[in-house]
Amino acid sequence: MILVLLIQSLLDTIYVMIKGPAEARRFVEDFVITQLQGEELHKILYFEYPGKVLDNIFTTQGKEKPVAR
Repeated sequence: MILVLLIQSLLDTIYVMIKGPAEARRFVEDFVITQLQGEELHKILYFEYPGKVLDNIFTTQGKEKPVAR
C-alpha cells in the first residue's frame, strides 16, 4: 500500500507541478511499467472493491458500466 501511495504522489507531483499529463504518462511508461514487467499484478495491487473501481473507470470514460456474468 505504501508503494502505491508513493507512486500516486510522484504522479500527482509530476502532473500538477511540473509538466502535465503527457509527462506523467511518460514517467509511467519509462519507469513504472519497466519495473513491473514480468510481475504478477494481483500480487502488487489490491483493490478492496474491484467492481466499484471498474465502474468508476467506465463512467469516467463515458462508457456503459460492465455487467457481471
